[in-house]
Amino acid sequence: MAGQVPWLDRLHCLAARFDAFKATAPQEPDRKLKTSRFHRILQDICAVVCEAEHEAAPELNTVVGEAHVLLEVCLIYAYSDEADIQSLNTFAHSDDCDEPWIDDIMENAGSDIVDEFIRLYTKTLKLGSRE
Repeated sequence: MAGQVPWLDRLHCLAARFDAFKATAPQEPDRKLKTSRFHRILQDICAVVCEAEHEAAPELNTVVGEAHVLLEVCLIYAYSDEADIQSLNTFAHSDDCDEPWIDDIMENAGSDIVDEFIRLYTKTLKLGSRE
């Protein structure tokens, strides 16, 4: 069972897997395969945290902190010129997890500002006037 291996050891193994990925990725000609391998590493990091939380691991805060650092390193790499990662879709969600999707309440952030500007513009300025 996955829980038998200490959480931090699993994260250290994932860090080593990421380092191995970085070393071999430049030679991988298939971008989709490369992206899929990278995406799996991100998913596995999140799975460790999810499992540790589910089992109420006493070291959960440390696990979350280490996972955060590892994810940050991975994401910095993903957005670098060196990576050539095709895309980054959601990686923290799993169909096996009981966690619900989080709705993006900021999906249209700023649209209210545009609406207000248009209302103000049409109310205070006359079309064709020059000032």
